[in-house]
Amino acid sequence: SEDLFCTLDKIHTESSGVVRLGIEALILKAKGMSGQEIAALYGVKPNHVGAWISRAAKRLRGNADFQRACSRPADSPAPR
Repeated sequence: SEDLFCTLDKIHTESSGVVRLGIEALILKAKGMSGQEIAALYGVKPNHVGAWISRAAKRLRGNADFQRACSRPADSPAPR
């Protein structure tokens, strides 16, 4: 949902290093790119992309805003 991407973008802005790369990779995967394509884009081995995503996922699992965005139905507006 759009709210989920907005939340991911906010967390991305607040992140750095491997977590930031992992969020970028997750967004690209959601847009249909493969891990190999993302690796080629960044000039790294595909297993690096997997490690970035793993680190980002760990951070996202602990983020309350992300959890709320994931649990909200796609057609439900964000709370004001």
